[in-house]
Amino acid sequence: MVLLCDDCKKENPEQFMAKEAVWKSIARDSEFLCLDCFQKRLGRNLNSDDFPWGNPCNIINDRVRVICGFKALSDLEKQEFEEFLMKKGF
Repeated sequence: MVLLCDDCKKENPEQFMAKEAVWKSIARDSEFLCLDCFQKRLGRNLNSDDFPWGNPCNIINDRVRVICGFKALSDLEKQEFEEFLMKKGF
């Protein structure tokens, strides 16, 4: 399934989850935005308060990790985390 950003129309495999209140302040539930367009709509730089940290797609998304003050994952760490999620049924 190909996901397209509703604003820039670019194919964007980079998924993230914003906090519900932040998302609803700028977008409808049915919309899909890339991080760049999400930030543009907010009109400010993203920060760690914009993301619920326990969400698996935020943990594995390097851009969200850096925004939240964590290091990017190595390819091996990403693979191990994806395997862990699959075993847990995500």
